[in-house]
Amino acid sequence: MEKEGFTNVNWNLYRSFITVYEMESYSAAADILHVTRPAIRQNVRELGKQLGAELFISHAKGVTPTHEGIQLYKKVEPLVTQMYSVERDFSDFTEETPATIRMIVSSSFVAYFLTEFLTKFSKKYKSIRFELYLRAHSESRELLAQRKIDIVIDIEDVVRKFNLDSFDIMTVRSIIVASKSFLAENKLGKRLTLKEFSAMPIICHTWMMDLIKIERGKINPFIKTSNLEPVFHLVADNVGIGIIPRVLFDKLNLNKEVEELEISGVEIVPHKIVCGYNVESLSKPAEIFVDELRTFFR
Repeated sequence: MEKEGFTNVNWNLYRSFITVYEMESYSAAADILHVTRPAIRQNVRELGKQLGAELFISHAKGVTPTHEGIQLYKKVEPLVTQMYSVERDFSDFTEETPATIRMIVSSSFVAYFLTEFLTKFSKKYKSIRFELYLRAHSESRELLAQRKIDIVIDIEDVVRKFNLDSFDIMTVRSIIVASKSFLAENKLGKRLTLKEFSAMPIICHTWMMDLIKIERGKINPFIKTSNLEPVFHLVADNVGIGIIPRVLFDKLNLNKEVEELEISGVEIVPHKIVCGYNVESLSKPAEIFVDELRTFFR
């Protein structure tokens, strides 16, 4: 009887339950699974009836799992994930099989580092297309929870928060720069004291602020930007002193108009760019992408 019962398990009920649990909402789960809200509620109700337990408590903002719901999730989520993983492993994927890989990346990384790799990968796997999400980190977490994202390429600290498997792509060292005309207008040289540096407008990518270590005092004011492009433009327009990755400084041949500065008492900590993914739920095309990416940046 046990074997027959397992064979007749309706996995759609468990899939609905897991999605509602992770999204804390029937409506959000319905959107992800492309079914109606009543259908999701019916699946969860049916599963609860089969197990003889109430799985969620509904409230104005969504749902909260009961004790029984929490225990069920802990037991079945790994099983359902593994089942889909086995299904993918035995799928007949070839280089000609149409597929989509969804990634969250920073616009700067796409523009300056990932483009060459994506071009080579696309020539080899012509049937695989990409959906690139240039999203804020808070939105990234939601997309990952909704299982809408295969891969995250970002700085190490961000990827670590998602509790993903990962590998290093590159270590980025940033430098402090200013346009030659800006230095001339302010009668500054390439070597600045901390006092001189602190008095200047500082332009940098938002996440770089955490990498700047000051021996004493504070830097004020900051001009924060959402990606690296505005940094280049603002520096070129003599708005202030910028902080950019050295690899971009060299790649874009900026030394004709921009000077690298030396600041006493200021250190910019190197940071890692990593590729994050969930190995248990990685699709076959995404697995191939990860392997090729690892090789390319090795």
